[in-house]
Amino acid sequence: MLASFFYAATERFVLYDSPSGSDSWYGSIAEPNSQKSDGPFATLSEARNRIRAINVKQGRLTSDLTIYLYGGTYFLKDTFELEPADSGSDGFKITYEAFNNKQVIFSGEIKITKWNKSNNGMLVVQVPEVSSGKLWFNP
Repeated sequence: MLASFFYAATERFVLYDSPSGSDSWYGSIAEPNSQKSDGPFATLSEARNRIRAINVKQGRLTSDLTIYLYGGTYFLKDTFELEPADSGSDGFKITYEAFNNKQVIFSGEIKITKWNKSNNGMLVVQVPEVSSGKLWFNP
């Protein structure tokens, strides 16, 4: 019984996150499976929210949690916020870590696509976030 308790206390729970993942997946495996029904999450927010759900379901952490972030650029649509409830507890920690020391970039930028050439040859684009005041820039 002591051995099983020691194993449980040192066990680590792992989730995976990748810019090419999907937030509809479970995040429990590093690469998408052949059925494309599971693989890494796509966003930090989803990984954080799943950890929150685990904490609610269990009432507390029962092991260390590591979220491995695959290399690439994560485009953040909103501010990524962590609260005290997102911290470790009962001696267990939550770690966000680059997978295999890959370069991970968090960008608050948005990709602007669907550029069109106007009659005078200038490139123009409609950006709804600018019109609504959610995005601004300095010309």
